[in-house]
Amino acid sequence: MHELGICEQILQVALNAAENAGNVKIVTVRVRAGEMRRLVPELMSHYFEFLAKDTPANGARLEISAVPARARCKSCDAEYNIEDFDFKCPACGQSEPDLISGMELFLEDIEVEDVIGA
Repeated sequence: MHELGICEQILQVALNAAENAGNVKIVTVRVRAGEMRRLVPELMSHYFEFLAKDTPANGARLEISAVPARARCKSCDAEYNIEDFDFKCPACGQSEPDLISGMELFLEDIEVEDVIGA
């Protein structure tokens, strides 16, 4: 259920940005999340929708782009995708990689529209 806390933080950043932009309504919030974070997009959307009620983000879409988990083998320097949390290097069989990507979590973009008549 870590999705709830993450959604609270994402929404707060988006609301702060909207406030700084003036009288705008948030339409879409785009997030990039690494696969190693194990976020459930359906839960994220549900929590975001719930938290956004009665805010300038009410009705906004939360779009999540997954970042593949990739590693570099410390033994042979091969780069590879991590599948099913199997960290074993496909080239040499060692299991001591350096993680290249897959733990990212950042707000990539906020789409807004002007509020008419305000």
